[in-house]
Amino acid sequence: MNNIATQDLLSENDLISHSEEENNSDYEMDLDMPYDDEPVYISSPIPTTTVVDEFYCMENVNLFKNKPAQAGKRMAQIQPALHKSVVTTCDWSQWDQGSHIMTAGWDSQIRLFDFQFTSTTEVDESMITTITAPLRTFTGHDGPINDLRSAHSATMLVSGGNDGTVRLWDIRADVGCVSILKGHNNEPVSSAVFFPNDRFVVSGSDDGLLKIWDMRNLTKSVKSVHTHSGINDISISGYHSRISVALNKRQCKIYDLSGTCLATYQKGGHDLMVTGTAWSHDGLNVYTCSSDKQVIQWQFDPNMDPAEK
Repeated sequence: MNNIATQDLLSENDLISHSEEENNSDYEMDLDMPYDDEPVYISSPIPTTTVVDEFYCMENVNLFKNKPAQAGKRMAQIQPALHKSVVTTCDWSQWDQGSHIMTAGWDSQIRLFDFQFTSTTEVDESMITTITAPLRTFTGHDGPINDLRSAHSATMLVSGGNDGTVRLWDIRADVGCVSILKGHNNEPVSSAVFFPNDRFVVSGSDDGLLKIWDMRNLTKSVKSVHTHSGINDISISGYHSRISVALNKRQCKIYDLSGTCLATYQKGGHDLMVTGTAWSHDGLNVYTCSSDKQVIQWQFDPNMDPAEK
């Protein structure tokens, strides 16, 4: 994480609460690209779109097959009693050599587990590692937590909840929450994710707003984009930093950091709301899943000029 951002977040002893209820205007961000919220509609003949009903990836090969993957063996588990309700999200943390996993859900708690503190039992002729206690438990959200992501720098987490807040957490500190970001009109925050360089956080909500927050100044978002639909998921490419947004209106939209809409994927695509999205490693394909039981692969041109639409 940017050192300045880390110092800013951890220099305060008290909880920092940032609200946009009184001022929703964005401060200027030094970006060359202009703001443009008009979409480019992409038609979807093959090979632009590939529908994948059941698929699996073979290691080091971009191969999709129309048959289910062979079931893998269960290697580890977390005791169910450690969460008091439905677990909705989890992610790996690279902190301390990557031996930690974090989980969150309807009980409003974030739990950090260390695979070094486990017990091993034999189940169906396989040795199963069970995590018996969390390393830390963080509280603060008022209601279910919908998304939880680790920073690439490994020491920070970001979460989004039904209470309409985005929260930043320092997993090294027992105090946990170091900043609260408000600006989604008290609507549930469905997705929150760090930019690859950890300088920005991007959040999306049922209010249809895609917000970009600068870690150096969290008093308000640097960009607020109306997607005109409830947001279900956000994915950011580690290759070219484009933002893919899964929407209720059967769409997936691609944005850049300035808030410019580069593309809208819809035609010939999903019949129901898009529930999730993910980028390929090379940033040339974006994947979407939907309530219509389909997974669709879309081609993306990172050199696309929105001015040519």
